Amino acid sequence: MNLKTTLTLSVLLAFALVLSIQCSNEKNQNTRIEPVTTSLLGSLFKPSDYQDTVIFGRAMRIKMCGDACVQITDRGSSITSTGTGATLQEALGDATKKIFDELLKKNLLSLHDLCVLHITFPHPNQALCPGAIINPCDLLHPVLTTPTPCINKLGDSYCNSNVQRCEDHLYQSFMHHNCWKACTNGLCSLNNGPVDPCKV
Repeated sequence: MNLKTTLTLSVLLAFALVLSIQCSNEKNQNTRIEPVTTSLLGSLFKPSDYQDTVIFGRAMRIKMCGDACVQITDRGSSITSTGTGATLQEALGDATKKIFDELLKKNLLSLHDLCVLHITFPHPNQALCPGAIINPCDLLHPVLTTPTPCINKLGDSYCNSNVQRCEDHLYQSFMHHNCWKACTNGLCSLNNGPVDPCKV
């Protein structure tokens, strides 16, 4: 190719490029932003009406549903509760109580979880036990509802022949569970005092 042909080709290419830019500018002037796009952009830049936070070790989403109304959603279980009150803090406290009650009822929150979170709650029978507080970490005092049967689950001959193991720390829990009568010399009670129903 000679110089004349090369120059002609480059001028033609430059002219085509200028024409294409001019056409695209005319198209851009005629386009308009659709309302859907405008509303989408508006919702991206407005403040959100919810807040993701952690309450007592659980991921929660808090949403305002009024002046003194709060809706809380547990992110792990999708359980939702709504709380109301005279102030925003009362509404948040009411919603938090309701959601944790619901988590306990549905067995999604155990007493061990409450112990880790250091949550205590009042005794359910306040008429009998006024002011008694239940601490989930205190598992040393279970509530005695029915007496343990006075039997040897493994038979009298086995339990009586191994009664010395009742006080051996390796076998103590096994023997007291399976040879209760032999370990207590037939009394079936380590503590003869009355059971305190308020001690949980």
